[in-house]
Amino acid sequence: MCEASCFYFAISRTPVRKKIIEIRRKFCHIYCKRYVLRSAWLEEEKVENDKERAVSGEEMKLIRRTRIFLIVIAAAGFVTCLSGPRLVERLMNRHSPLLTGAPRYWGMLIGGFLCALLLFRLLFILYRMLLRIEKGRVLTHANVTALDDLSLCCICAALLTGLMGCLCLLSLLAICLAAVFMTVILRVLRHAFAGAVREKEAYAEKR
Repeated sequence: MCEASCFYFAISRTPVRKKIIEIRRKFCHIYCKRYVLRSAWLEEEKVENDKERAVSGEEMKLIRRTRIFLIVIAAAGFVTCLSGPRLVERLMNRHSPLLTGAPRYWGMLIGGFLCALLLFRLLFILYRMLLRIEKGRVLTHANVTALDDLSLCCICAALLTGLMGCLCLLSLLAICLAAVFMTVILRVLRHAFAGAVREKEAYAEKR
C-alpha cells in the first residue's frame, strides 16, 4: 500500500501529469470563454429583439389613426354597397361606349359589388399588417405575403374597372389607371421588403 502511494506521488510529479493539468486548464479556459461569449451574444440578441419590438408613442398614434381611417373607409364602402342600385341608375344617364339598357345596368352593378369585395379584402390585409407593425414585426415574411396579396387585389381591380370602362362607362378607366399605378408601387415595396428580410436572416445566420 505504501509502495502504491509512493508510485502515485512520483507519477503526479512527472511532466506527463503537468501536461495533463495544463491541457485541462486550457480546456476549461476555452469552455468558459465560449460560454461567456455565447451568453453575451444571447443578451445582445435579446436587446436587439426588444428594440425591434418596441414602438414609440408617436408611431403608436399614427398606427391607431391609420386603423381608424381604414375602419371609416370600410364603413363608407358598406354604405356605398347598400346604395349601389341608386348609384348605377344615376350613372345610366351618362354615355356608354358599347353596352346599353339592362346588360349595362347589371354589368355595372355586379362589377361594382366585385370591386367592393376587393376593397374589403384590401382593407382587411392592411389592417392585419398594421397589427403586426404595431407589435414590432416589420421585416417578416408575413408582410411580404401581405404585399403580394395587396398587389393582386389591385391587379384584379384594374382588370375589372378596365373592362367596365370599355363596356359601360369611360370614366372608370381613370380608376383602372390608378389601380395599375398602385400595383407598380406595391410590387416595388414588396421587393424592397423581401430583400430586407433576406439580409436580416443572413445577418442572423452569421451571428
